[in-house]
Amino acid sequence: MEYEIKHLDVWSVAKVVFIIFLIIGFFFSIFYVLLLASFAGMGGLGSEFGSAFPHLTGGLALIMALFMSVLIAVLYAIVAALFAVLYNIFVGWTGGIKMELESEGNVPVKEEQI
Repeated sequence: MEYEIKHLDVWSVAKVVFIIFLIIGFFFSIFYVLLLASFAGMGGLGSEFGSAFPHLTGGLALIMALFMSVLIAVLYAIVAALFAVLYNIFVGWTGGIKMELESEGNVPVKEEQI
């Protein structure tokens, strides 16, 4: 069976992209805070950044990393929504993306459904 994608719902595209990048950003922010904390624990590296660097490894670094992950998720959701709008515009001129779907088996039909 061949189908063609003629329209993308902009809100659903933005929601899915936001949630995906929020989860990815959360894991990267945890990695960032742990990496920053390990650099602050090194003797020679902390002295190059002055006395304020160890304070960035506490709650401020976690808040900053989580804020940046939310901000990046919002920006990616906006970009994805713009691409969905552009897809909806251009699909009217060029046609949609064609895909071929195949069912894995025959679904039995009950006599009440007929």
